[in-house]
Amino acid sequence: MQNTISDCSFNQHNWQSFSDLYKKFFPSIYFFSWRLLRERDGAWDLSQEVFYKLCKCEDRFETEQNVRSFLYVLARNACYDVLRKKRLQQLYLQLVSTQDTETPHAARTWEEAEIFNELTNACNRLDPRQRRVARLSYWQGKTNEEIAGIMNISVRTVGRLKVLALRNLKQLLGNCISL
Repeated sequence: MQNTISDCSFNQHNWQSFSDLYKKFFPSIYFFSWRLLRERDGAWDLSQEVFYKLCKCEDRFETEQNVRSFLYVLARNACYDVLRKKRLQQLYLQLVSTQDTETPHAARTWEEAEIFNELTNACNRLDPRQRRVARLSYWQGKTNEEIAGIMNISVRTVGRLKVLALRNLKQLLGNCISL
């Protein structure tokens, strides 16, 4: 039998409820985040952020199981965002640090500019909403939640538009660039 939570949109009247949930679920959310990120400090910060979001959440949860599921989804999505940003940073650093002795710097810069131009042209051919999501996400580094707020759409719609944008970019670019 699941425990019932009478009012789980946290305000000044039920901080004890929040405190109890924090004590109960923080260790498992932290462990889950650490397993995905493989970084203690990052997992700790991310877990704190997850509980901050829970605290600010205006949804009402009827059971602890609902809260638990909500926390794990928040943690998973936040971990994926961190991992995605790290991957993009690593790719960028690899691109910048690659020193090809056979290709002079100016030629390499020209090649990078041409690739950027192809990507920009392909992006301009996307559906306007897909284009805006792609630019906000991949060029400006915004999270799905931030994009949802900017565009006044749901986070789920942002995710769907990102998938469609990537699929369409791959088709438009063909073999020019691997995404």
